[in-house]
Amino acid sequence: MQYWSSILGILRKIVGAEVIVTAVPGTGSIASRAEQLDRFLQAKAPGRGINFMAHSMGGLDCRHLITHLKPVEYTPLSLTTIATPHRGSPFMDWCKVRCRNNRISVCVPGHSQSSTLLSYFNRIRTISAWGVADPKITKKGVHLHRQ
Repeated sequence: MQYWSSILGILRKIVGAEVIVTAVPGTGSIASRAEQLDRFLQAKAPGRGINFMAHSMGGLDCRHLITHLKPVEYTPLSLTTIATPHRGSPFMDWCKVRCRNNRISVCVPGHSQSSTLLSYFNRIRTISAWGVADPKITKKGVHLHRQ
């Protein structure tokens, strides 16, 4: 589902703006995501002025594109960001302190003491979204070892 749908309708129907909706992979560095966005816009909007509207990490991607890639095939006119973590993310700060080599120490009954960060957060996401999916994992049973 397109979460921009009501805004898109207003921009297209009331304002009369032409809107280009883009997407980049959900993972990857800001630089690599900005480069993908730049390639897309070079092909779809050559010679045009672009007003960027970006949500969350998309704001970081667009800011990187404008300030570091400095496109010439099209002209960035403005950047509007919504819920963009311009000053970083407390969660990522937490991860940097506690994670080394994509590993985090977790205590999950019935599982090894060391689990990859991705598998740990997939378990947490499953718990949060669906209740307890694995009988060995409970909200009470998952504790991070403090360092």
